[in-house]
Order: sequence, then C-alpha cells, then structure tokens
Amino acid sequence: LAAGNTVVFAPHPSAKTVQSGLTYNAYKAAITRNLSQTTFEKDEVYTVSCYYYVEDKSTIDSDLALEFKGTKLGETQEQSNPIAVYTVKPSDIVEGSWTRIYKTFTMPYTYEKCCVRGHLIKNGTAWFTDFKLEKGNRVSDWCPAIEEYKGSSIHIQPSTNVFKYSGSAYSPST
Repeated sequence: LAAGNTVVFAPHPSAKTVQSGLTYNAYKAAITRNLSQTTFEKDEVYTVSCYYYVEDKSTIDSDLALEFKGTKLGETQEQSNPIAVYTVKPSDIVEGSWTRIYKTFTMPYTYEKCCVRGHLIKNGTAWFTDFKLEKGNRVSDWCPAIEEYKGSSIHIQPSTNVFKYSGSAYSPST
C-alpha cells in the first residue's frame, strides 16, 4: 500500500493498493476516508462515490469495491457494519483511465463513526482517490481544491493494511 503521486487525478493524490498471493477473499488493503465526527440520521438519502484507476485488469481476480461503513449510534466501533456497497466485477473494470463509481442509498439506522472505503476483495493493483459522501440522490462534480488537502494526515496501519485519510476535504452538499 502506498500513498503518493505516482498516479494522480486532477491533481489530487491517490493511494495505490496491491495484493498478491491470496487464495481467499480477504477485503484487505482498504483505502479509507474517515467521517468519524459526523452523525448520519436514519432515512436520509446519501450518495457515496470515488474514482478508481487500474493499469492492467488481468492482475485482478475478484471484485473491486466501494463501501460505506458505520457504527449504529450507541454501539462500539467493533460493531461497524457495511451500510452500502458497490462492486465492480473484474470483467467490468475499466482499464487505463480514472473511472467514477457511486451508490445511492437510504440510511437504515442512525450511524456515527462512519467511513468510505475503496478496496480489492482479493488480488490485484488499483488506485483510489476523491472519496465523497453527499447528501441526496445525485453525485456532483464538486471536488475539494488541492489546497484543501493541506494539513490533512495520511496513516497507514501495516498490521491491517488499512490506509486512513483524515483532513478537511469532506464537505457535504445540500
């Protein structure tokens, strides 16, 4: 897992995730955008999105996924559950260009300690960037300006292969 500018998107940084040798679905090398300071109310509609980039889709042997996870209000972080998941099958992966994926959903409960994740289910190489969670049923063209990434922090946890990004780039649309 690497963070940097080897593959950039307009000119936002991206994170590269690489897995190999797995014989089972591991959901590792997740790239996560934490939204832990926000509560998301039951029955509200949101759209989650990100961009992915794959140079060679023949390296990918299972789905690529965008996931929104959270902890129900009052539960512990260990009880975090997937709320919305969008997967791309290897045969449908676009090769050689940044591709946006998104999913619109209704919050089934009130959640806190949420995150947006991009990951490979098994083996392969992919880049992810520009995670967004927007209120409503449409994905917008809004992206944080590169200046909004300044002062942000990137954390890589080698024991779990989880990339965590925190900063001021989250801005819900109304």
